[in-house]
Amino acid sequence: MRTRSVPRGSTLAFAIVFALVGATPTLAKDEAPLDLTTVFAQLSGDDAKARKAAGTTIAKMDVTAVPSLIRPAVKMGDGTGREALLAALKRLGPDDVLAAIVASRSEWPENTEEVERLIEEIRALRKVKPTKVTLKRTVLKEPRRIPPDAELPVDGAIPFALAGAVCAVEEKGGRLQVDTDGDGKFDAKVDPAKPKPLKVGPRNARRTILVHWRLDRWYAGAAELAVGKYKGSTIEILDTDLSRSFDGDIDVIAVDGGAFRPHRIGEFLHTKNGPVRYEIEQTRKKTTMFITPEPRPKSADKGMLRAVDTLNAWRNAVGMPPVNIDLPRSASCRKHADYWKEHGFTGHDETVGEKAYTKDGALAGLRSSVSSDADPARVMDHITATILHRITCIGSSDEGVGVASGPGSVLWGGRVDTTSRTLPVLVPAPGQVDVPLALRPEMPLPERDAGYYSVPHGYPISVSFRGLWEDVSDSLLVIYEEDDPKKAIPGQLFSAEFPYRSTNTHPGTTAFCADEPLTKDTWYVAHFTAMSGAAKIDFTWTFRTQ
Repeated sequence: MRTRSVPRGSTLAFAIVFALVGATPTLAKDEAPLDLTTVFAQLSGDDAKARKAAGTTIAKMDVTAVPSLIRPAVKMGDGTGREALLAALKRLGPDDVLAAIVASRSEWPENTEEVERLIEEIRALRKVKPTKVTLKRTVLKEPRRIPPDAELPVDGAIPFALAGAVCAVEEKGGRLQVDTDGDGKFDAKVDPAKPKPLKVGPRNARRTILVHWRLDRWYAGAAELAVGKYKGSTIEILDTDLSRSFDGDIDVIAVDGGAFRPHRIGEFLHTKNGPVRYEIEQTRKKTTMFITPEPRPKSADKGMLRAVDTLNAWRNAVGMPPVNIDLPRSASCRKHADYWKEHGFTGHDETVGEKAYTKDGALAGLRSSVSSDADPARVMDHITATILHRITCIGSSDEGVGVASGPGSVLWGGRVDTTSRTLPVLVPAPGQVDVPLALRPEMPLPERDAGYYSVPHGYPISVSFRGLWEDVSDSLLVIYEEDDPKKAIPGQLFSAEFPYRSTNTHPGTTAFCADEPLTKDTWYVAHFTAMSGAAKIDFTWTFRTQ
């Protein structure tokens, strides 16, 4: 069965009016401003000649003005008028139209389902043939990559949710003995130092799991994997619902060796060949992906796209879906950068009444990560290793990111919202390798230590759970070296109870920074505990430094 779904919409965090919202769209070159009210009245009318004329008018628009069509388009409904509109957009160029609309998400009306419907209609106009990629079934052999919510502790038996039968276990001689089929006989052994894939459960419904030891106990997790190649990128899907198919709602996907993330068809993937969308065809014996490259807006310059690609490569590594460039936010970021041209680098601030001051630019300054470094890609890479400004990098994929540069860089990310996830955003991610060793400095300074950045500290380990859990308290993050429960790393905790600054409690995130840089080429285990109301949260995960 071929499965397909449309990306989820969400209500935007701020009702902000950007430049294009109130702008009057223009025709190509220097032609007269376009009266959308009249054009859509003609499109919706009974006069076929008027509809054709209105369609011709739209087909002559500058593509940068296409987002201004969204609101009237989603209101017009079905019928000949909509057909005329789509025909006009096809003449304008479906790739350019699609890229312009997707890259203007911050302007979308709240009725995002209708916008998504319009986008799918525009996608159907494209003349792009999907690449067919056959995924091969294999077995995951690295337990460190299993997300914490896809594994369970082993206590007396392999968890029934994984085995589908009562498969008893027993420790003997330091090894775990396993009754793999529930017949009362131990027929497999697992060494703590050697994780082992096992087929468990009833003989007519065997499931492959990976049994392993971490820190102070045994775990078992899903291990059936499907792997394929797309233009130099490796795509993996882990069958976490143990259905022996790879299109389940709770299956997880990874790109280019990054961490696994929730697998939602209709979202983007960031590949070495740029952004793509995908569909899956799942039969009893075969898993096939259909991958289609996603167009990018022509008005986004190379610096903007390089910054977004840098961000998305990092998001791949930590198991987050990619984000798109957002052109309206970028336009506001540009205004803030223009303010710096007049006054020098002023950080987040603009002064009302001064030359080059704008409300949009001032708002972008307040909402963005800013730096005096004029290379936005380099700034993006820098802030992934900070405590506070990392928030720009882990925003929801339902929002885009604004990028601009001038005397410095302005990066406007989305709000952090893990409501749709089953696991917080973990940085570094489970199984992530090549993790940097050290924290990078930022402003403002932590209140507890004004000299905090005068000496090097370890790369920040963070758990971001805003929207996933409510009433979180007593959060604690402990890092152990080399899977040894006796080697807890000394460092400082940043949380709601121990904030970075009293004016910025960074709600929904707990972070830990070791007192010294992490050790090169070393595996670490992170152990997070907290209370969500009366419920105890307790899980571990593993990562390795570069």
